[in-house]
Amino acid sequence: MKVKDLWFVGALMLLCSFSALAQNTPDNKVASSEKKSNKEKKEETQNVEIKRLKEACHAYGKEVDSLQFVITVKELTIKNANDLVDSLMNEIKAKDKELTVLQERQAYVDTILYKTINRYLTEPYNKKNITAGKLYWTKIYSSEIKREWASSKELLDQYENYYRRFNSILKIAQEDSRRNSPFVYEDYKNEYIQQIKSMPYYKEYYNKWYRLKDLDTRIEKALSMLEKHSPNNYASFIELIDYEVLE
Repeated sequence: MKVKDLWFVGALMLLCSFSALAQNTPDNKVASSEKKSNKEKKEETQNVEIKRLKEACHAYGKEVDSLQFVITVKELTIKNANDLVDSLMNEIKAKDKELTVLQERQAYVDTILYKTINRYLTEPYNKKNITAGKLYWTKIYSSEIKREWASSKELLDQYENYYRRFNSILKIAQEDSRRNSPFVYEDYKNEYIQQIKSMPYYKEYYNKWYRLKDLDTRIEKALSMLEKHSPNNYASFIELIDYEVLE
């Protein structure tokens, strides 16, 4: 090969080398730029994610604080409620003690009232006492006493009627013309014995646990007089008749 040809070939190869170098340089810059762009995007994505996580943690922290506040308020509310319950329980206990004392006092008063009423029922009829006894009965608080001693209330209410009825029979018997007759004394005696024994009081209460003691005594004496009534022993009821109750 000639020298001229060698120079041409060398110049051509050098030109190709420059051409290749010119083509390769922009591609490398693009690749490097793209690599840097991907890294920045990754960092930006990570930063966004970190920011989101921080915001979520901050929001969670606020929620936790809010819940803690609610819990604290509820705990205080429960404590206050418990304190209130304890206070109310102590107050109830104190009231129960007061009530027990009042009930004991009332029971004592009820007993005194009933004993007074019962005494009036054993004594001779006295309108003033019976009126007072009826008032005392209304002041008895215990329903148990009133229920258990209901018969006493019946006697208290009917004492005057029972007493008046008995005295009315004796007054008629005393004024009956047959009382001093030797011919009909048996009929007289039997008739008034029957009248006395037919009285509601005699049927319900005479000689029983609940009774009017003085009236029982008077009935017993009247029946004894009638049983002994005879021409030699005419009955007289003057000492038994209470004319005031018949007025």
